[in-house]
Amino acid sequence: MTWEAPDSNGSEIQGYKVEIQNSEGEWIEQCSPRETLKCKVRMSELRNKFKLELGQLVKYRVRAINLAGTGPWSDSNTVGATIRTEPDTMPKLTRGQNTSETQIHVTWEKLTTDKQTGDSEILGYVLQEDGREIYSGMDSEATFDAEDGRIYKLRIAAWNIYGLGEFSEELRIRAGIMPAEISSVRATSVNDDKIRVNWDLKGKNKVKAYEVKIYSKVKGAFETVSKICDGSSPEIIAETACTIDADVLARNYGYSLGDLFVAKVRA
Repeated sequence: MTWEAPDSNGSEIQGYKVEIQNSEGEWIEQCSPRETLKCKVRMSELRNKFKLELGQLVKYRVRAINLAGTGPWSDSNTVGATIRTEPDTMPKLTRGQNTSETQIHVTWEKLTTDKQTGDSEILGYVLQEDGREIYSGMDSEATFDAEDGRIYKLRIAAWNIYGLGEFSEELRIRAGIMPAEISSVRATSVNDDKIRVNWDLKGKNKVKAYEVKIYSKVKGAFETVSKICDGSSPEIIAETACTIDADVLARNYGYSLGDLFVAKVRA
């Protein structure tokens, strides 16, 4: 905050008093410089002490002091600096497609709007693994070596001239190849009283479990059926198939004789 020296009226000016208006319209003394025509205040203090919000104009007024007393307050400014802040909290990281048994690949969305950036240029992004910084830069992705099977706890934050923003929600990720998509799902009748669901998974994938969903005609939506088709069962994993009683489908999911049975599977 700066100003010009007023007429001293024949008595040397001894100093100044500067007040800032808070969010409730109250004037609060901030500084009393003696020999300079400026006063500095941290952006964080304007937000915390004066409760000013992003984009608000910082209004201040000044009066001079000499041996005769204090002069009148100046008019407050109508233009000037507005409140800026650290960047907003980053969205959660996303597992990148290049993650493998030997490396972790993560991506994130860059902050672009004034609210997200704190109305200040983003100077970089900081990636942490369990509290330890492993990347800092302007990219929107990072890749690092990893131990197969280990779970990594990752979070990301952005920083600007005013400081580091809040870290994102933690992403827990395990090194390893993502299972391929199921290439096809088939349902066949077994002895007219059961439905057998088979599926194909291409490639050498270390699948730990499958999730089987059946379309419920009662609810009009797909439901996971882990009780009647346990996708973590070694037998089901080996056979890539499970068998469901027709009366269960009729009683719980609304299927009748001749209805088209609908299911989907993922690894």
